[in-house]
Amino acid sequence: MSMAHWLVSFVVLAMISGAVGGIIIVVDAFRCDIREGLLCSLVPFYLFYYMFAKRRHPRRALLIAVTAMGPLSLGILAVFGGIYVVKQFKLEEERMEARVALAQITQGVVATYIASENDPNPGGANLPPSAPPVPAYLSQVRGMMYRSSPVDWSGTWNRIQFSMREPQNFQYQWERKTSTQGIVRAIADLDGDGQVDVQFEVPISCSSSGSGSGCQIDSTATKKKGLKSIRAHLLQ
Repeated sequence: MSMAHWLVSFVVLAMISGAVGGIIIVVDAFRCDIREGLLCSLVPFYLFYYMFAKRRHPRRALLIAVTAMGPLSLGILAVFGGIYVVKQFKLEEERMEARVALAQITQGVVATYIASENDPNPGGANLPPSAPPVPAYLSQVRGMMYRSSPVDWSGTWNRIQFSMREPQNFQYQWERKTSTQGIVRAIADLDGDGQVDVQFEVPISCSSSGSGSGCQIDSTATKKKGLKSIRAHLLQ
């Protein structure tokens, strides 16, 4: 069972315990005085004041502790819920960087292929040569961002008119398989544990005929941990 499941189980049990303790105190207050019972039922946290200052119950300490678990669990839930929301927002922001970059790289590769049809050299249309990964090593984006330099985006990167000025969370690469097929990749180790967390791949397959040229693009994103695959429509 994961930590999240343990936390949810604890919060649920704490809320149930708090509700049971609160009901016992309210019932006890009604038995003593209807007004006190109404105050305990309607006024937030009055039941704690009632047990502390107005009631000498033989199990007062236990009832207060059990009842307090309800508000305490809500506070814990709010804190961890906030942390989870922030982490998910940051993760989506990091993935959005990859989606935008891959769309631009793919468009540059396809545009270069189409432009090569007008190349006077023999051989017909060709996809641009492979571009080295930026950064060169995945460890350079291991739980941190990499700030590239213009030198990183030379050669084929310059030919497809792609570069990044802002720090990046992903390692980007264009690999040409054949003159008409290749793959654009974005790989990340977002938590810095030395393993690939997310890998986006955009296979490109182009063809040229007398009626014109065309390229088929299929984008996928693989979440390595858990081996869960999801679709990512990068060019929509």
